[in-house]
Amino acid sequence: MVLADIIKYAVSQYKNNIFIVNRGIYRRREYSYNQIYENALKLCQFYKKANINKKDKVIIYLQNSSDYVSILFSCALSGVIAVPIDVNSNPEFVSLIYKKVEAKLVFCSIFRRPDKCNKFYIEKIDNIYDKFKGVELINNIIKNDIFEIVYTSGTTSEPKGVVLTNNNLEKNIESVKEIVDFPMEKIKLLSILPLSHLFEQNIGLFVPMLFGSTIIYNFSRKSSSILESLKEEEVEAIVTVPLFLNSVKEKIETKIKESSSIKIYSFINYPLWLRKIIFYKIRKALGNIKFFISGGAALDIETEKFWKILGYEVFQGYGLTETSPVLTCNNFKNYKGGTVGKPVPRVKIEIINNEIVAQGENVFSGYYENAEETKKVLRNNWFYTGDIGELDKEGFLKITGRKKNMILSSSGLNIYPEDIEKVINSFEDIKDSVVLGNENGEKLIAIILVKENSKIALKELLKNINSKLSSSQYINSIYIWPEIDFPRTPTRKIIRRKVEEHLPYLMKGKEIKKTSEDILINLLSEICELSTSKIKENELLSHLGLDSLKRIELAIKIEDTFNIDFNEDDINEKTRVKDLRELIKNATSVKESSGINFLNSPKLFPIRLLFQSFSNLLSLPLYSLIVRGKENLIYEQCIFIANHTSMMDTQCIFRALPVTQRKKIFTAGAKDTFFTGWKNISGFFARLSFNVFAFSRDSQIKQSLKDFGNIINKGYNILIYPEGTRSITGKMNPFKNGIGLLALHMDVPIIPIKIEGLYDVLPKGKIFPKFLNKVEVVIGNPIEIDKTKSVIEITKMLEDEMRKLE
Repeated sequence: MVLADIIKYAVSQYKNNIFIVNRGIYRRREYSYNQIYENALKLCQFYKKANINKKDKVIIYLQNSSDYVSILFSCALSGVIAVPIDVNSNPEFVSLIYKKVEAKLVFCSIFRRPDKCNKFYIEKIDNIYDKFKGVELINNIIKNDIFEIVYTSGTTSEPKGVVLTNNNLEKNIESVKEIVDFPMEKIKLLSILPLSHLFEQNIGLFVPMLFGSTIIYNFSRKSSSILESLKEEEVEAIVTVPLFLNSVKEKIETKIKESSSIKIYSFINYPLWLRKIIFYKIRKALGNIKFFISGGAALDIETEKFWKILGYEVFQGYGLTETSPVLTCNNFKNYKGGTVGKPVPRVKIEIINNEIVAQGENVFSGYYENAEETKKVLRNNWFYTGDIGELDKEGFLKITGRKKNMILSSSGLNIYPEDIEKVINSFEDIKDSVVLGNENGEKLIAIILVKENSKIALKELLKNINSKLSSSQYINSIYIWPEIDFPRTPTRKIIRRKVEEHLPYLMKGKEIKKTSEDILINLLSEICELSTSKIKENELLSHLGLDSLKRIELAIKIEDTFNIDFNEDDINEKTRVKDLRELIKNATSVKESSGINFLNSPKLFPIRLLFQSFSNLLSLPLYSLIVRGKENLIYEQCIFIANHTSMMDTQCIFRALPVTQRKKIFTAGAKDTFFTGWKNISGFFARLSFNVFAFSRDSQIKQSLKDFGNIINKGYNILIYPEGTRSITGKMNPFKNGIGLLALHMDVPIIPIKIEGLYDVLPKGKIFPKFLNKVEVVIGNPIEIDKTKSVIEITKMLEDEMRKLE
């Protein structure tokens, strides 16, 4: 069997089941197994047209999504070699790999793209799906054909391209499937790790699809966003890394300390049913989660125990990219805490000179065009992992350290820093640590990451740490890492070489260049489209070109990058770059209220219909109505945009539209016009009659956009006036850029509606209407949005289309 056979089997078994859920910033989309497969076949036809053939290479430089899966599947079906690269890698690195592997194409976003490459922007992928037909291919793939080249994260050295064949992946998928005795059948699984990482590919995609599982891709990896997804999607399992489990554990422990004196570990021997009752509130906050699958690094025994006490299973596994990736795994039948389980079927593990070595068909055959590095790890038919470990009598594997991290002391002893780091990390105020040795191993140095608002006395801490260590492990000096986190790989491993590079600065008491600051400068550079050299600490954000729309984009990026809840309204015209740093540092969660309430319920449509019928009756003496373009009304979802000349515009549009369309419309009404103070009275009747909901024009714009997304997600349409206010002359005003932002993110067609003559009935500023007027409503053709265009370009295009209507 090859990967194409596995894919076809899963599609044949679960054809119409929901396979992928994309949770974007505002939109949520579902895709069946068959839809993903059909899109993959269409991509195969695209490759033919683009002269991309079997054994040619395409780079995938994207966030996790349904399209990413379709591209991976298309490579498996066509024999085109996938080269996945982490989306957080520098574009320059992508250009380097593009040249190195002689790739034919890079799938990337227009908002994050490498230079000097043949690129296809993911924002235009619908063009492929619309243009090409999904034609079944003749299977000419053999097991030794290369499926992908995966570039390792390079924690201690330059990245190397791991060449993996169909056989490598297929054998590992088959082995893992055999030992799965935990509930995987048709479960909902949340994806956290990037698909460029093989652990996510295998355990988070290929294995679950054989059980008909649904995989949820979340746009944001922010904690609050993940918790929201857990509840809303009723997620049952997460494939993750130890740092995530430890981070959530710390947050739970902090909340418990603040609210009670309860000690979680005191309940370790209580029966499971009782622990579930005791920790009901915690479990409720985590939704429907049943178990976690952890990999990518060793899981601390205390963290594993913590989740076990709360009533959750944590199935820990071990492997490397070079082994496709799983070598060992715990399951219900063979489980032992503190270990990474037993070898999976058809994998052989041994310990040679304390190092873990492996054999099996899942083991790769070499690094891409790098025979020298290949010889170092493939010796005598064994793959040398570089990890230090031990096998117990029952065959369970325990990881004790990394060979490259080992420190040889001046007395000839082997010291494993991971053992010392576990002790350091057990101290309450320590978030994480790195232990390094000086050149001759005479001294051990600890660098610690301190938890927020913790006050550390280093001399006392050093004394307390050493009291828990053997004499050969004593720490000689300790330093506080000045950044918000250590530099890490996509799977959250600490990049030790980068920490070590800064050690001389720490030892001399000099300030190091902060990565967190670099990240912020890079964010501003990306959003404001400026060189990083032009962004200074005292620069006003407004002088950098940060307008109201870019402010929203910046807030979203800040939340996702720094894992905080950030209020975009804290940024104003006086905010400088250095002020923004402080805002990020001191960010607190702000509860933003939705502009939709119970009066917008679909159940109240009969009442709305009565109001509308009555208002139509009252309008008959005021104007006669001609409607043109009804044939342009579509029964798919859409956003209606209209020019704004009168307070009666909404009533007129509803009169012009059939009941089937009116039933599905939510009308956007400015919060300051309908929903402040005494104006709430008019807002009450606006909700009941024309399903008006409140949106903000100036503040809490993120929440308003979220409301728009929720409306579209639930299958309804929106009516909005892009001018932002009524015209005082009767002529159309320029559109506000907010409509471009809305059109870009909602991903539905836009239908323009032009109203002529209503200004003569009731213009702005007048209280009493005029009688016996003629009004014309023209409904335009649906407009598809080109997602490669900027917000300003989309706004201008929509305005031009509206002006063309006659």
